Amino acid sequence: MRRVAVCLLPLVTAGCFSLDRHNGVERGEVTGTAVGVDRAAVGGARIDLQSTTRALRANDDGAFVVAGLAGGRWTLKLAADDNDDGVDDRSAWRSVDTTSDGAAVAVFLGDVPLLGTSELTGTLVLGIDGPVVDNALVTVVRADSDLQRAERALATSSTSEVFGTEITTRSAADGTFALRAMAQGKNRVIVVANAGVLVGAEVDVDVVADNRNLGTIVLEPLSTETRSVQLQLVLDGVDADEALRVEIRRAADPTSVVDEFDVTDPAAVRVLTLPADIYDVVVFASDDIGGVVPRGFLGGVPSVLGDATDPVSWRVVVEAGNVCVGADRACGDNIFE
Repeated sequence: MRRVAVCLLPLVTAGCFSLDRHNGVERGEVTGTAVGVDRAAVGGARIDLQSTTRALRANDDGAFVVAGLAGGRWTLKLAADDNDDGVDDRSAWRSVDTTSDGAAVAVFLGDVPLLGTSELTGTLVLGIDGPVVDNALVTVVRADSDLQRAERALATSSTSEVFGTEITTRSAADGTFALRAMAQGKNRVIVVANAGVLVGAEVDVDVVADNRNLGTIVLEPLSTETRSVQLQLVLDGVDADEALRVEIRRAADPTSVVDEFDVTDPAAVRVLTLPADIYDVVVFASDDIGGVVPRGFLGGVPSVLGDATDPVSWRVVVEAGNVCVGADRACGDNIFE
């Protein structure tokens, strides 16, 4: 996969926040207040819990509580659609750890400033001086290691975990694409297309609030060499002896199942061997009437990041209720409102 580093401008950070922990809670929780760079409350800001399909809204005063969390590391994305046009105008990320000395804790983030988003555009071509590439899958992902120090809160160390797709689109007939609502900070634009063979590219972008055109992005054949991916399942309200089944699908063609297996030990990290591509992970469990329902979903995660030889890590939370499969978070049983 071709990898290009693009530095637009240094990351602009805004504000700071206070941190505290409180022991003695049965389940971990994260509280805070969504604010703008002017410190005004951002009422109704959406909070997405990464590696899950859960989402919630902040109160009118910007305050929010993400409760009922299993102990461990969690990453939140906060966003506000100020114009109600379906596109986020401001956003922020925070990574926290809801355990301390083996016990669940409540983490207080204080004020979380939401920074302006931007739009990235570009044109895809096949090889140097080649034709434009239409209908390519263009995705934006972040890895835990991409988060800035201010975004880490109490989770101070980085990991190889890759979060699900933040934004996705397809290139037009003339090869152009537009990615709206890009969060400030380090983002990875990953492109995959079928041009007889699978081709792709990865562009690392440090984003600020200004819109930018990335110019021409050259797609080259993806390596056919397989890479290792570490898959971790986190049970949240699900019994450890519950029968689970995992499907790995190509994100460009969700009907294409490239791997599937039963889970005998949910706590074990499973090592997958997959070609370079973008994948969806779906975890199924049996329902009360003998059917099978989705209980975990992680969408649009790459099996390779840049030129790194270390395996990437996928973390999927298996939830007690039914979850959404796909980009729509407005479904399932675990929507916090």
